[in-house]
Amino acid sequence: MEIARVEQNNLRRFAWLTVIAVIAGAGFFWMPQIALAHGDEDHGEAAPQMAQGPLLPRFSASSDALEVVGVLRGKEVDLFVDNAKTNAPVSGLSIEISADEFSVRATEVAAGEYRAELSWLGKPDHYPLIFVVDGEMEGDAFSDLLEATLDSVDMPALITPAMTKPASMRLADGQVAMYKATQHLLGIRTLPARFEDTRRAIALNGKVIADPTASGVVQTIQAGRIGAPEAGFPVLGQRVKAGEVLAWLEPAISSLERANQEAALAELDAQLKLAHSRSARLESLRGSVPNKEIEAAKVEVHGLEQRRRALAASVGQREVLRAPMDGVIGTANVVVGQVVNAGDTLFTLLQPNRLWVESLAYDASPLQKSAAARSEGVTFSLAEISRGAVLQDQAVPILYRILPPVPAIPVGQPVTVLAESQTQVNGVIVPSEALMRNGQGEWIVWLHDAAERFRPMLVQWEALDGARSLVRKGLHEGDRVVIRGAASLSQVR
Repeated sequence: MEIARVEQNNLRRFAWLTVIAVIAGAGFFWMPQIALAHGDEDHGEAAPQMAQGPLLPRFSASSDALEVVGVLRGKEVDLFVDNAKTNAPVSGLSIEISADEFSVRATEVAAGEYRAELSWLGKPDHYPLIFVVDGEMEGDAFSDLLEATLDSVDMPALITPAMTKPASMRLADGQVAMYKATQHLLGIRTLPARFEDTRRAIALNGKVIADPTASGVVQTIQAGRIGAPEAGFPVLGQRVKAGEVLAWLEPAISSLERANQEAALAELDAQLKLAHSRSARLESLRGSVPNKEIEAAKVEVHGLEQRRRALAASVGQREVLRAPMDGVIGTANVVVGQVVNAGDTLFTLLQPNRLWVESLAYDASPLQKSAAARSEGVTFSLAEISRGAVLQDQAVPILYRILPPVPAIPVGQPVTVLAESQTQVNGVIVPSEALMRNGQGEWIVWLHDAAERFRPMLVQWEALDGARSLVRKGLHEGDRVVIRGAASLSQVR
């Protein structure tokens, strides 16, 4: 079995020290400055000054499968065991610790955290340790052998909370020292860099629109004054049913129009009175006059009555404004007493789970049918519906359907459409959340150089599909890139 390389990571063994007081929990603790070779990192801020202070003895060891960090507390050792590739805590392991003729098994106390009592420890010294690890990781059984050296020479006489849980800090060279307990708490995850070919994404400007077959408007067909239904006007975001009364419209009638209507009513009243009299007279002469004249008189009376009812109803009759479909109120531009003109839009309705994206492409020929869009941290998938045959602003309009699950995004929201092209590019695919900006505004990713050490690296990248980005320069094959928790590392000062 291959013996893993040994990484000696004692933070007390450096000669050049500067001074910093680091506030941690209820008090202060002191940390040594560590000078490391470095390349592309953020030099925008003055490096903190650090001075040597009491820290618990630490050691680390790693193999192709595991990364182990040990912290000595008296005669007890706390072990933090992570997946060497992903930095995820590994649980359910059997760990045997051996030193010369002594051996002990560690007990798991939390996910990826183990504890053992090294009862054979005597006077402060350098103790070589061997770890035999068995268990399962990512569904596969494995065995591993690691070795490290435990240096207990400078074990402090008094152990304080600040020693067991030291704070993370930015070092003079821009790197970040973050202890394993904090990494577990923040969920720091990594992924080995792997160069691969993929299709380039082309960014298009777009905006969210409503599906025309799943949206509607409520407009006026004549001028008038708005009134509220008994339950009040519907509010933004309220769900309504087809046919539900949204508002009333009292038609606007001028004094001249009202006078003409009243004159027409008076004339109809006079004609109706005469028709009633004629019908009654003919009815009294039934048998002496033909029945058809009597029926004709009745029909005339009935016709005049209907005309009067229709004309009377039109004077001051309210128009009912109803919802044309089931949906959600998108906009509402009404108040009681509001005067509107014919064709004014009072309400818009839409179905939030049926939205489209309209974008413009200056060369749509190489673009694939599938795409993605992002806006304000939200990413969603798209499927092309159609492409316009007429240029719009010298570009081809392309319509996309937002695929389920449809995010809660408003109609009209600007979005960036990332349409896959036929051009092949090579690089390292990382989640977009892995990319950060340093103090100079340059793009970086964080590399996991050592068990408790992270280094910023300048990169060049391009978006792929909203959730993923392609790093084209700055990384090397096998670099452990932080893909979750990069923002927490960037906040360390």
